[in-house]
Amino acid sequence: MTAPAPWPGLGWSVQYDATAVILTVTGRPVLANYDLWADYHNLGTNSDLNDPNNNGIPNLMEYALGNNPTVGVYRTATTHGRSNGWFQISFTRNADATNLAYHVEAATFLTNGGDWSCILSNINATGWFGPAVDSYSESASSNGIAAVIVTDIAPAATNRFLRLRVTRP
Repeated sequence: MTAPAPWPGLGWSVQYDATAVILTVTGRPVLANYDLWADYHNLGTNSDLNDPNNNGIPNLMEYALGNNPTVGVYRTATTHGRSNGWFQISFTRNADATNLAYHVEAATFLTNGGDWSCILSNINATGWFGPAVDSYSESASSNGIAAVIVTDIAPAATNRFLRLRVTRP
C-alpha cells in the first residue's frame, strides 16, 4: 500500500517491529508561495498582517524570514550594526519563497515619513539588484533559509536608517 505525500516536499518512512508499525513524516515542506505557507500553518485567507503568536511580526514577514507563525520561537526581523564604519542590516530570507519582493531601504531622517529609497531588491526570487548590488552577501540556503547582510552605500552619512520592507508583488 502507498499513501500520497502529506505535503509537497514531505514523504513517509515506515518502520515495522514485532508489535507496531511506525509511520514517520520525512523531509521538509516546500512552501513556494505565501498562500501554500498560510494553508500549511492553518492561518486562513487574507492573513498577511495577522500575528497569531503575538511576537510583533506579521505573518507575511514571518514567511519572508522563514519563521513559524504559530510558535513563540522566532528569528528577529532584522539586526543592525557597523562594519569598518559602514552601516549594515542583516536578516534571513526564505529561499523557498518565490512570490515575494524584498526591498532594503535607506533614509537619512525619519520625520514626516522620512526619505526612504530602495538600495537593494529581490523580486520573485530573481536575484538581487539595485545601487547596493556590490555591497551585500547572501549565504547558501540551509533548510530553505539564507542569511543576508547588506552594507549601506552612503559612506559619509552621519544619520542613516536601514529597513527591510517585504511585499507580495
